[in-house]
Amino acid sequence: MKRTLLSIFAAAAIAALPALAYADPSGPLDVAGGYMHLSDGTSSGAAIVSLHGIGISGIPGVHPQVSFAAPLTSGGGRYALTAEGVVHVPVTHVFAGAGIGVGQLNAPLRPGALYDAFAGAALAPHVDVVARYYGGFSHYVGQGVFAGLSVHL
Repeated sequence: MKRTLLSIFAAAAIAALPALAYADPSGPLDVAGGYMHLSDGTSSGAAIVSLHGIGISGIPGVHPQVSFAAPLTSGGGRYALTAEGVVHVPVTHVFAGAGIGVGQLNAPLRPGALYDAFAGAALAPHVDVVARYYGGFSHYVGQGVFAGLSVHL
């Protein structure tokens, strides 16, 4: 049942991508969906929401944002909330960034400090392919690797 629901959700998301890819990019919001593997051996779909322009950038060329990641594992409770800086490479459609925050990605679900690093490239005018790595500062927080598509809303 869970796989059927996930398949229906994935098919609906893929079907909606062409319409969203050419939408007006006036909003500062990105929504990413993809696959996440966690250090406790669980793997699942995941969603990441990023809000751009939140925070202060003290370094020229670095754009601040806040991201919330939620692996869609059974039992729930896993998340990562990070404040990040993003650098867009001029003349290309490539970007990279890193951040720091809090979360819990590993069983037995203890919250703690973590960091992330990510990179991506544009596939279409408002769709990027993105990869992220989350690492906890303690083994209780856990680690996660994400790969997926991000749509600019």
